[in-house]
This record gives sequence, structure tokens and C-alpha cells, in this order.
Amino acid sequence: MLIKIYRIKDWTHFLGLILLGYFLNKPFLFPHLLSKIIISGLLLAFAFSWNEFFDRKLPKRKILLSIIPLFPIPFLMNFLNPKTKIFILLFFLIALLYSLPPVRLKSHPFIGTFCNAFGFSMLFLIGINNLENKLILPIYSGLLCLLFVAQLIHELAHLSQDKSEKILTTALFLGEKKIKILIISFLILAFISFCKFSFIIAGFLFLLTFHIAILLTKKEINYSSLRTLHCY
Repeated sequence: MLIKIYRIKDWTHFLGLILLGYFLNKPFLFPHLLSKIIISGLLLAFAFSWNEFFDRKLPKRKILLSIIPLFPIPFLMNFLNPKTKIFILLFFLIALLYSLPPVRLKSHPFIGTFCNAFGFSMLFLIGINNLENKLILPIYSGLLCLLFVAQLIHELAHLSQDKSEKILTTALFLGEKKIKILIISFLILAFISFCKFSFIIAGFLFLLTFHIAILLTKKEINYSSLRTLHCY
């Protein structure tokens, strides 16, 4: 029941962003990692169920179920540094406004897509204790580009549904052809960012870009098969 309400199967993979950020830390403090994973899980449970509530126009009494995961977060934040608290707050605000009328960021092309990618990128920053590591910027830049691509693919997979629900996404606004160009462009930007971090990851990303580019040239594409990174 809770798995369905909070759509847990749709967001568990995002916790990997916490681990990626955390492994850039020295020294490793397990209690901090545990707090960050729990907080991030609670934030994701809120974000996905909150989005579901407004998308499906569920009964008002069910909105409490979306808010419940937020209750333990202030207590758990006591163990974290001020910068991490700011990233947690940013994630919460974006998740709140992404679905909440009349702001409903997801209904604004470009703004909604960017805020979605930027919001999820906060998970990577939440995992980090020290922002002085020189590897953070290229990794973060590459991740942000990949999350942007994931959201664009997600929007392409939901073109008909978003159109019927009058949600003006970037994909609906620009059209399928221009979105394909954007996807390839941001994959190239991600490749350039990761070159500064790891040639192995950059090489893998180059192959991924080449593979997706070939898929996007096909007349009939099952976008749902491409959106394994994203389910929001």
C-alpha cells in the first residue's frame, strides 16, 4: 500500500545520486550518510506522492499522506551542516511548487524542465559534505545535463497524456524534432563535462549518445523504453 502511495519503485534509483556525492567526501562518516539517505527518501516520497495528488486530482483528505514524510526531516537535519540544509530546502521548495497550483512549474515550458532536473541534482549535492573538491563541478554539470535529458525523454513519452491534461511541457511547446536536437546537445555537454572527470565515464557517455542519436532518427520510437532514468 505505502509502496504504491509513495511510488517508491519510481524513485529508489535516485538515491544513487546521494551515494555518488557522498563518496567524494573525506573522511566517510556513516551516521551522516544514513541521515542523508533517510532524508532524501522522505523528500522523494513527498515529491512523487505530491505530484500524484495534483495530477490525478485525488480527494483532499489524501493530501495528508503526501505531507507525512516531511515530519521527521527537521529532526534529522540537526545532524547535517548548514549547506546541506540549504540543498534540502531547495529540493523541497522545487518539489512543492512543481505540482502545486497556481504556480505548477511543470506546466511552464523550459522552466518546468529545468526545475525538475535542478531539483533532482540537489540529491547529489546533499550527499556532499565538502564543496571544495575540484571534481564536484564537472560531475555536477554532467549530471545536470543528464537529468535534463532524462526529463525531456520523459516528456516525449507523455506527449499525448500531457496534451490531454493541458500540461504545456517543453516537448509540447517545441515539438518532437527540436526536442531531439536538445537531447543530443545536452548529451554532448554532459560528455564534455565528464571528460574533465573520467575518460572511462566520458567514453561510455559517448557510446550512449551515439546509441540514442541512432534511436532518435527512427520514425517510430518507443520513448518509454528510453526513460529508465526518470519516472516523475
